[in-house]
Amino acid sequence: MGGVNRTLPRLRKNPRDHCDFRYHSRMRKKANLLANILLVGLIIFAVLLGAPVIGVLVGQKISATYGCTLEAWGGPCLATGFWPSRLKYYGLPIANFIGTPLFFLMAFWDIVLGWLAAIGVLKTIAKLEMRWF
Repeated sequence: MGGVNRTLPRLRKNPRDHCDFRYHSRMRKKANLLANILLVGLIIFAVLLGAPVIGVLVGQKISATYGCTLEAWGGPCLATGFWPSRLKYYGLPIANFIGTPLFFLMAFWDIVLGWLAAIGVLKTIAKLEMRWF
């Protein structure tokens, strides 16, 4: 038929041969990188406020920026907001050595759960095949 090639293109059976694979691979890498950054941030946050001696010192420094003292339960603090209401546990006398990890979980449990959920979602996105895009 005069040099015209009338063969049909070969169908690809492997979904990874799709032309948008490079885009999905980049998206997976970015999601994985962001999840790892969030994980490192969570570890730093937990060490700074959950370690026995360091947590109390950091809690005192943060509360001092708001003009609060953590020397007694319900110390003088006129500031309201995120930090003063959560750092009130660090003013207990037992907080230095025994109670700091427990007080960290009592004060920041919702932040830690939200952080872990975000990491889980990003890790799940990084592992999916992403065939629906």
